Amino acid sequence: MRCGIPPFFLEIKDLGVFPSLTRVGVVWIGVEGETDKLLQLQKRLETNLDILGFPPEERDFTPHLTLARVRDNASPAERLELGQLITATKVPSIGIFTARSVSLMRSQLARSGAVYTQMAAVELK
Repeated sequence: MRCGIPPFFLEIKDLGVFPSLTRVGVVWIGVEGETDKLLQLQKRLETNLDILGFPPEERDFTPHLTLARVRDNASPAERLELGQLITATKVPSIGIFTARSVSLMRSQLARSGAVYTQMAAVELK
């Protein structure tokens, strides 16, 4: 299977959170570089999944790698404290790499943590 997008470079740097620094639910590290190509892939995938009956995501696409999810039992004070820690932590570039393939993963949240299953893989050429 091919997607018509050549390999591209990405850089891993900077910490962030979803949905906000005062209500931390997810901690992530940013993805920069040729994110225009990553956005093309995301749009193509979303269009094809919409055809299959999966509605498009309503949130804006934010290229990132999830580092942690905050458990539901974390207090608002703990979430705020984590947000303050993230704000105070500066992460330089961890590295640059070439994306040569893309995997579609299913993430199922369970009590023991997220379970990831590869659904498909596409080589970039």
